Amino acid sequence: MSLPTRIVPVVCALLYRLKQADEERHSVTASKSAYDLLVSLRHEDASNFANLWEFPGGKVEEGETHAQALTRECREELDVHIEVTDNKCVHAIHFEKSEEGVRTQYSVFFYWARMKFDGQVAKALASQKVAWVHYDDLKTREFCPGDETLIEELAKGSIAPPA
Repeated sequence: MSLPTRIVPVVCALLYRLKQADEERHSVTASKSAYDLLVSLRHEDASNFANLWEFPGGKVEEGETHAQALTRECREELDVHIEVTDNKCVHAIHFEKSEEGVRTQYSVFFYWARMKFDGQVAKALASQKVAWVHYDDLKTREFCPGDETLIEELAKGSIAPPA
């Protein structure tokens, strides 16, 4: 007999900012060395993935689009207003977890996003801390399982913010 299955869509923001020199030149091209990404460190007492780094986001609630869920999650977790810069999912991972007689299938979708207003400062409302990290430094942090391929693609430059 198979376990009942629950499907949970999750969205994550690849929340980026252009390096200051590019912003001053009003450049619209984001090379792999010209931007940082916002990441957060999960609480040490989190039931899953404690003390691991992650990209901000969370579960999509019923009736929400992915962009609406990202906007809500970033407001709740970071106290910032964002805009999804490209409605095309740039990376996805899928995994299963069985607990308490239920199998849960997670689908995690990643989207590019930027701060909607200048001067906003992300706060660690739902994590230990947040940090803006250059793509090279992502590899020096321990991320939640499944993010390895995304981090490799970001480091190679095969995934980069929209121009």
